[in-house]
Amino acid sequence: MTNSERPALSVSAAMALAKGALEGVIVRLVGEVSELSNKPGYKAVYFTVKDKSASLPCMMWNNRYRAAGVQMRVGQLVELTGRFTLYAAKGRMNFDVFSVALAGEGNLRLQVANLARKLSAEGLMDPTRKLPIPVFPLIIGLVTSPRGDAVHDVLRTLRRRFPVARVLLAGVA
Repeated sequence: MTNSERPALSVSAAMALAKGALEGVIVRLVGEVSELSNKPGYKAVYFTVKDKSASLPCMMWNNRYRAAGVQMRVGQLVELTGRFTLYAAKGRMNFDVFSVALAGEGNLRLQVANLARKLSAEGLMDPTRKLPIPVFPLIIGLVTSPRGDAVHDVLRTLRRRFPVARVLLAGVA
């Protein structure tokens, strides 16, 4: 039977087929933590690992994370054991982590340390070069999500309490 002769699958059936194929494969991998979300109230720790040419969203249930005894940070090189899984409702794949171990500091942390050394050598980190923070700043930089209540609360409060300030908003996810 050729592909064109087979009946077409529904999206749900196709996702179930892919999910079954993915979840049967257990993998050990090494990657650098590039994002990390470990918020109180969440049932899992969410993070991304990457290498030179790919990134992989991961999740690890809190009980497994606590049992591992590792405090992950962005820039750490970690060794993970787990399986790929598919969240069919959103069509998203991630890596369900069973165990995590540190494998080194990772390239990101090394780059930050090298940059700090370079800036220090150029004298750019010298405390005498730092400008004092003004008592009443006229320009205020705000780094937050441009959508949501937090940004509106801050802007409303600044308009009310310090209307002469100019606010520069840097929107981030």
